[in-house]
Amino acid sequence: MQTEIVQLLQSLQDGKGGFRFHARGQSTLLSTCFGAQLLQLAGVPDALDRDDTIRVIQGCQQADGLFRDPLFTPADLTGSHSEEYIEWQFAYFSLVALDGFGVSPSHDLGFLEPFLASNDAIIDWMAARRWQDFWYCSNEIMFLLYFLTYQHMRGGIAAAGERAMCILEWLDTHQDEETGFWGTSPDDNPANGMYGAAHVFLFYDFYGRPIQYADAVTRQTLALQHAAGLFGNLHGGACEDYDAVDVLLRAGSQTTEMRAVATALDRIGCRLRAARDRGIRGYSYALPHRSFKGLVSRCLLKMRGQDTYRYSGWSAMASHTFRADLWSIYFRTLTLAFIEHGCGLTPSLPYVFYDLPGWGYAGTGIRNRAGDLSPGKTGVTCHA
Repeated sequence: MQTEIVQLLQSLQDGKGGFRFHARGQSTLLSTCFGAQLLQLAGVPDALDRDDTIRVIQGCQQADGLFRDPLFTPADLTGSHSEEYIEWQFAYFSLVALDGFGVSPSHDLGFLEPFLASNDAIIDWMAARRWQDFWYCSNEIMFLLYFLTYQHMRGGIAAAGERAMCILEWLDTHQDEETGFWGTSPDDNPANGMYGAAHVFLFYDFYGRPIQYADAVTRQTLALQHAAGLFGNLHGGACEDYDAVDVLLRAGSQTTEMRAVATALDRIGCRLRAARDRGIRGYSYALPHRSFKGLVSRCLLKMRGQDTYRYSGWSAMASHTFRADLWSIYFRTLTLAFIEHGCGLTPSLPYVFYDLPGWGYAGTGIRNRAGDLSPGKTGVTCHA
């Protein structure tokens, strides 16, 4: 798989150090970071010319510490994503990618100064989030928590660590006891809370903070798994499936529901391995189900014009839902890595996990618990 990943990324190189989102797509700052993080996860960070990639990422940083893709304009956004959301996402992925290479950004993170002044600034910011859509605002919280943790751990700024603790304390006091999630959803869909929870639980893991209501979290997440193994629907989603695995491993490790968690992970692992066996390029955002029902579902999606997606609503990163793109390949590889690592399975790659709580952080929560998640105990039969 290492060789296949390197060959894939070679085919997506733009000749300047960047990586295209997919074979017919554009090279963006985000897709370049995805490629860098995939190389790092696969244990081959030096397989391609990392210096050019580092220069591309560093070259997008502005004086205030934020990063901006020169291709990006707010007019290119559709849906609910704000300009600030996208800019923070640029900074988040850029810092994770650079840090994974052991490289610092060119400028200090000056944009964080207003948040370092006092806990009041943090509390006001948290209260102003769009809590009716926790899946969305949990990303904003994840970005800020990562920036603060990065400044604390890499910059030695104690106040940044204190502000991160303030966010986690705020979350603890606003968590729903019945579901273990946060926020409200207009359609009362617990999936919105589960997907969002994955964006904050890694910080609980990093800071050694117990996840409250872990039993409720685990039960709610297990109930969202489709009979075919993935989450959300028959075909799943690169984000949705990863989020569920992350939640099950981090929260499930703090409950007595280990057998049910093991069964759920077996089921999703079957689908991911079946897709992987057809080649790493087979990792698309949604995984086609090889059945009559799956074929009908795909035809209906095509008829409704729902067989494409835009990453974060940005037109420069549009992709066919059932064709491989760099985000889906990276995130599905990461999902399989967590399943293998957490269940004590033989790894498909010599995975190298990130040591700060960003994407790629396994921590202590993604681990095998005394063999409780080991294979051969669930009797799962997978039909991909």
